Amino acid sequence: MINLKLEEAEGRKQKMKILANGEIKILTGDEHHFRRTIKELEEQKVEYHRYQLKTEKSFGCDQTIVRLPLFFVDLEPQANNKDIYDIKNLCYHIIKVEPPRKNKEVPQCKNCQIFCHTQNYCFKTPKCVKCSEGHTSLNCPKSKKSKAKCTNCSEGHTAKWKGCIIYKNALEKAHPIKTTAI
Repeated sequence: MINLKLEEAEGRKQKMKILANGEIKILTGDEHHFRRTIKELEEQKVEYHRYQLKTEKSFGCDQTIVRLPLFFVDLEPQANNKDIYDIKNLCYHIIKVEPPRKNKEVPQCKNCQIFCHTQNYCFKTPKCVKCSEGHTSLNCPKSKKSKAKCTNCSEGHTAKWKGCIIYKNALEKAHPIKTTAI
């Protein structure tokens, strides 16, 4: 159990929310409080996952140049990165700068196999993609012919199968089907 005092959480401008699956979601007010919370979780050896901060993300965009190939530009995080969309001419060529296309897939952690986060920021116990036991997939002692077991739904398939009901639910939640009323 996390030993976070309520007064400290309020002083840090944090919000804590208990999710339907029993996990606790902590929303911090700023990056400084975020880093302090991460440090405290690590000191208490709490299993958790986090998401990448906006300040840690690179800012990429595609540029289409007339009669030239498509270019991908990867910018270091800066306050003025969005100014690139204002560029209309480059070296006497008319260009169009577009944001990168979003992937319609749902990310899956290769460490704990849970959807909607990645292994880069996962500090949970590893789960095998094939047998769902507490080891990494690379160290699975079971043979390739042994029956698979999903760590997310306990059915007889690997945890990365796109037909898994947990994957389908995560996909629907991440990319809801938009309907229009008539």
